[in-house]
Amino acid sequence: MQNPHDLEVTDDAEPERPCTAHPPRLLLLYQGTQVLNPPAEHPLAPGTTVLGRAPAEGQGICVDDRRCSRVHAVLQHDARSTQLRIADAGSRNGTSVNGTAIKQMQLHNGDLIRIGDSLLVVRYGSKQESTAPLGELLGVSAAASGLRDTLWRIAKSPATVLLLGESGTGKEVAAGYLHNHSNRRGPFVPVNCGALPESLIESQLFGHAKGAFTGASAHPGFFRAADTGTLFLDEIGELPLTAQPKLLRILEDHTVFPVGAVSGQRVDVRLIVATNRNLLQSVSEGKFRGDLYARIAELSVTLPALSDRPEDILLLLQHFCTTQPQILSPALAEALLLYEWPFNIREVRKLASELRTLGADQAVLATRLRPKRIAMAAVEEEDMPPRAQLEELLRAQHGNVAAVARVLSRPRKNVYRWIEQYALSLGAFRD
Repeated sequence: MQNPHDLEVTDDAEPERPCTAHPPRLLLLYQGTQVLNPPAEHPLAPGTTVLGRAPAEGQGICVDDRRCSRVHAVLQHDARSTQLRIADAGSRNGTSVNGTAIKQMQLHNGDLIRIGDSLLVVRYGSKQESTAPLGELLGVSAAASGLRDTLWRIAKSPATVLLLGESGTGKEVAAGYLHNHSNRRGPFVPVNCGALPESLIESQLFGHAKGAFTGASAHPGFFRAADTGTLFLDEIGELPLTAQPKLLRILEDHTVFPVGAVSGQRVDVRLIVATNRNLLQSVSEGKFRGDLYARIAELSVTLPALSDRPEDILLLLQHFCTTQPQILSPALAEALLLYEWPFNIREVRKLASELRTLGADQAVLATRLRPKRIAMAAVEEEDMPPRAQLEELLRAQHGNVAAVARVLSRPRKNVYRWIEQYALSLGAFRD
């Protein structure tokens, strides 16, 4: 076995970048057969760091894993650069990054390293610190902490909040978090606009008077049911155009006019809405009123996709397994961390139920999950779109990385990597 300090880690991929004030970090998520809760965090000093079962004292990160070699892999962190490079140190079982065996390569934010039966994720930049209560918004990742911090800061505001994000990212849970920390004394009333029949939507939302139609008895509607509390309208993009002016009126004068009534009733309701649609595109297509969009988007919060917060995946799975925590095989743990999770947290809950109640075969599950995601280490640099094309797509999709990834038929992680390599700022493309 080579001396780790004699290993040459060539750096021919990218020019150096200025160093930030925050060192890169490795988060050990899974060790041997154990999910670590919380993950073990290891800031990386400039120079050489050894990964293995028995690195020299003070020179590396020790992993309690019998399938790791004593000196398994070597990381190089140049003090003048934010980038890390990794090289296998002639290990017995090899080193892989994002599911692909490597000899050496440059590491990017979010890359998954496997040594032996242990899994680590790479993180650049500062660690997100938050003093916000945990509540139901579980997760130890910077994305989860940042979300809790944002919601905690705006919870007591009376402003309408627009929650954005892919399906299954937990928008109703986020809305509930806002309500629970708002000090509003009334109830939290969640409503899925997409599940309301169009012919009844006004009656359901705004109520109706007795005799408004044949056989009708008085009905308060969801707005009055949420008086002094919070009304959460999920899938707001599904709201018919005919109902949108009435919703706007309620937001403007805080008065509900039930169907068939000649007078209104004042309500004190904090409104939170959510969608996974591009509402600005719907506005430009005439499917959603621009004045209503401006009113519901007083505060806007985007929930992160689960594949962008791998630190939370195994912890969420164990949480949803409730009283029967699962011992995960290394192959399944790696497959879970590499999977694209198109349905986000909702899909983790489904998989946990499958493991808990059906005793699903972990080898079969690992095979089923793995093909959903391309191993990033195997993607060649020539697959990168030209900078101008990437900028044009980001502009057209208002900075929505998932939408750009779908257009290019590439995983989101590729797009994030290209954004990083071209030094682009997502905020410049978001409205």
